[in-house]
Amino acid sequence: NEVRMLDVFLNYACQAKCPFCYNPPLTPELIAWKLPVDRLAHELLEGHKKGYRGVTFSGGEVTLLSELPAMLRMARKAGYNEIGVISNGIRMADEAYSRELVDSGMTFACVSIHADEPMLHDELLAVPGSFEKAVRALENLCALKIPAVLNFVITRRNVAAMPAFIARFAPLPGVVEFQLYFPHYEGLMTVHADDLKLAASDVVASQEAAIDRARAL
Repeated sequence: NEVRMLDVFLNYACQAKCPFCYNPPLTPELIAWKLPVDRLAHELLEGHKKGYRGVTFSGGEVTLLSELPAMLRMARKAGYNEIGVISNGIRMADEAYSRELVDSGMTFACVSIHADEPMLHDELLAVPGSFEKAVRALENLCALKIPAVLNFVITRRNVAAMPAFIARFAPLPGVVEFQLYFPHYEGLMTVHADDLKLAASDVVASQEAAIDRARAL
C-alpha cells in the first residue's frame, strides 16, 4: 500500500542561492525564521491522526537547523515509519552527521543535484565544492543503507546535462529514484525566469536521450 506522505516546511535559510528556488529572496527575518517546535509537534500529531505514516522535512536547507535530529526523533516517536530529509547534501557530506540523522530516525533522503559535473552544479548553487559534497553525501547514505532520491530541476541552463546526469548517477547503489521537474514560478524563479524558463517541447530531446541512457545501463 502507498504510504501517505506529509511535507513539513521547517525553515528558509540555505547556503545555496539557486536562481530557480521557489522560496522568496532571503531577508534577515526569513533567514532567522524556523518552525516552532510546538507547531511541529502539532502538525506531526494531526498528520498522524489523518492517516499520514510518512513525513518529509523541507526548507530552505533543513540541515542548517541544530534541532533537526531532535525533530527526526519527534517524528519517529509520533509513529511515522518513513521519515525523509530534503537537502542539498552539503552537510551530509560529513559522515558523522549523516549517521546522526539516521540514528535519529531518517529513513530516506532527497538530495538535490542539478548537473552531471561540478562546474555547472556549483555555478547554479553559487557554492564552490557543493557538487563534490553532494556526491560524498550519496556515498555516506549508501554506506548507511539509506535510499536516496535525486532531485533535478530542469532549466534552460542544465537541460542538456540531463542524459549525462542519469548516466552518472543511475548506477550508484542506493539511488532509488529520480525526480526531474520544472521549477515552480514562484519566489526567486520569478526573478530569473527570463534566463531559465523553457517550454516542455524544449525538453523532449534531452528527456528521450536520458531515457535511452537509463535503458542502456
